[in-house]
Amino acid sequence: MIDPLKNEKGYQLLEIMLSLSLLSIVLLVFFGFFIQSRTFTIYTQNKMSAGQLSQEILNKVKNSSFQTDLNTSDWNDLYNENIQGDFYIEVNNQIYYPVAKIKQANLQNSSFPSQLNYIQIEIWVNEKGKRIEKYETYGFKGRN
Repeated sequence: MIDPLKNEKGYQLLEIMLSLSLLSIVLLVFFGFFIQSRTFTIYTQNKMSAGQLSQEILNKVKNSSFQTDLNTSDWNDLYNENIQGDFYIEVNNQIYYPVAKIKQANLQNSSFPSQLNYIQIEIWVNEKGKRIEKYETYGFKGRN
């Protein structure tokens, strides 16, 4: 007589369900990793773009005749644009709002020479309805 419980010719429903459950858990862990990785990559890409943009702006301001903080008209002149309101630069579908502050270097720090201007470039973005600073860089240029 053949015992039906000892028949091991096929898989039982319970074994298939357990293996599918384990596979699901493993796949969820991997998908979570990929989603987190994508989020981190986008954040890093935006941060790097802001850093490169701030360096580009710093070089443009250094090579310009500006001696005071830049307003919208100054930005339009610097970039040959005609933007009304807040000046912005779009890079990789992200909008950046640059701010350039220029002041006499020794007013920033008394150890800096008075014949230099201190340039502070800030890059701002809108995130979740708030404008936050994404990147900041500094430099100097001679006073005219």
